Amino acid sequence: MSVGSGALPGRVRLAVLLSVFLSGLCGLFSAWDGFALWRIAELKQAQPSFPLHPDPVLAEQLRASQVLALEQMREPRMVVLFALALACSLSFVASTRLLRPAGLQREAVRKILVWALVVAAVLRTIDGAQATVVVRSTAEVLRRGLMLPDTLSGASAEEVRGLVAPTAFLVAILQTVVMVGPFLLLSQYFRSPRVKEWAAHADAQVS
Repeated sequence: MSVGSGALPGRVRLAVLLSVFLSGLCGLFSAWDGFALWRIAELKQAQPSFPLHPDPVLAEQLRASQVLALEQMREPRMVVLFALALACSLSFVASTRLLRPAGLQREAVRKILVWALVVAAVLRTIDGAQATVVVRSTAEVLRRGLMLPDTLSGASAEEVRGLVAPTAFLVAILQTVVMVGPFLLLSQYFRSPRVKEWAAHADAQVS
């Protein structure tokens, strides 16, 4: 007899569902980006990533800059992306097994989930650092080619252009923090004495 998902306390259930969602989302995007790099020749011939940009020349320059930056780190980035996808997959499976153990010991699953989330957080941080390199390349192109209103000129225009790179970096960093922070918090939660006690009690009821 296995303990059904109804046996989970409310907070544990919420943490598990959040882990399922974040792991699935992060793993999906990581695998997608990894396979895109695997077929980088097609990426070079693809349409600009910024089709709605009012300046098609600048859009093409941005795409070329992005592809060049990715090409220069292709192999290490593919390793990071596929490793991240694997860690997220392990987190996803472990999370679902906490919901429905299917004969597995919840304490063993809990330990796997804790470490899988930590590994995912580390790899997502590396992924974020690599993505920042790409952002730096495209931000420089955008800074040079940014179209500004005629009312802005001279020092004012340079001021606005100077904000492009810091803004792009900030967005890239925030994207990393939004994913890494929850991974670490969830790992710490599943490592807590309360969750350990719950897992041991659930296993004892099954046996």
